Amino acid sequence: MNIFLKIFQNKKSFSIIETVLSVFLITILSISITVLLNLYKDYQTITPNSVAKSIIKKNHSDTLIALKQSILQAQNIVNSTTINGINYVTDSRNLILQTRSIDNNNNIISGNYDLIIFYTTSSNPIKLYQKIIPSSFSNRKNYEILINNIVKEINFEYNTTNPKDASIIKIYLKTSNNFSNKELEEASYIAVKLNK
Repeated sequence: MNIFLKIFQNKKSFSIIETVLSVFLITILSISITVLLNLYKDYQTITPNSVAKSIIKKNHSDTLIALKQSILQAQNIVNSTTINGINYVTDSRNLILQTRSIDNNNNIISGNYDLIIFYTTSSNPIKLYQKIIPSSFSNRKNYEILINNIVKEINFEYNTTNPKDASIIKIYLKTSNNFSNKELEEASYIAVKLNK
């Protein structure tokens, strides 16, 4: 018992190995905490930016899908039409499609056509709307929806001089949105063939 007591009484300071080991552990701990804090800070800035980009990308993609699906169903392009006193004209920013009417079983009704109108506002950002005007025999519903409200640029090109004779429509679409004082953009260029 006296031997143990003498060892503890003589040991009044840390050895060099204990001191070096303590400094090493404190350094590792400090570096780890600094790295974790920096990762958390990066996560806070990167994650919202990534979420905003993915929302814009999905919105952009959904717009292109709506345009493409309607064009693939259409047989003709209509130069102009008047509905409820409003005149719609097919040009570089607006598109009027003529598609076959369908019955309750989604069968085509021969000789009857519905109109699908894509039209834009002149505001900035541009708003893109889709309007369905069914024939009186069609099972399609008459409706109007806002497809995209952050369009920066949209352009319809036709493979003929007169859009009515076109069989292919090329679409350039650019959407954008501001996030944290930074403008995020998404742009695409696609060509779609009508179902003639």
